[in-house]
Amino acid sequence: MDTERLHIAIFCQTNWGSKLSEGDSFYRLLFKLDKKRENNEMLTNEDVNWLFASYKKWFTKAESLLEDCNEDNAGNKEAQAYGKQLKYDILQHVHTIITESKLENKDLRSQLTIQADIEKAKIEREKKEKEEMQL
Repeated sequence: MDTERLHIAIFCQTNWGSKLSEGDSFYRLLFKLDKKRENNEMLTNEDVNWLFASYKKWFTKAESLLEDCNEDNAGNKEAQAYGKQLKYDILQHVHTIITESKLENKDLRSQLTIQADIEKAKIEREKKEKEEMQL
């Protein structure tokens, strides 16, 4: 599973639970789960749901903040570039945690891949239908 599929799978799921980490506590959550990975400890389903719900909220907030940097000036261009790189780095970190950790749900990786492939096919189908309607 690549990072794009992971991102799609996280976002197409509507309920990862109510346990969320925001701001600095999201980064602490990444650190905590990375330590579990390094120590070969198992990530529970609760850990995974907490990670995905927190990532989804963090990413949505980051997107919102970056939308405010839409004026074409040097400061906003720098913020956009930094934000794009930060989003990539965080997704890469989440991907590493999920792909290299022991998971309570041993089928999670394949379930996420299937879920992402279904969602990607749906998006492509909708895009194609929209293009055909415009003709």
